Amino acid sequence: MQSAVWQRSLNLELSRLLQAVAENPAAAGLSLLGLASFTGCSMP
Repeated sequence: MQSAVWQRSLNLELSRLLQAVAENPAAAGLSLLGLASFTGCSMP
């Protein structure tokens, strides 16, 4: 159950960051890159 809560929280944060990148790529891009690095995602 706790992993589902953690996953939902992570998904909400990722969605928020993606919206911020769409609005202001330069400012939000580093945050998104940091989150991707933290979660082990690869960025192209």
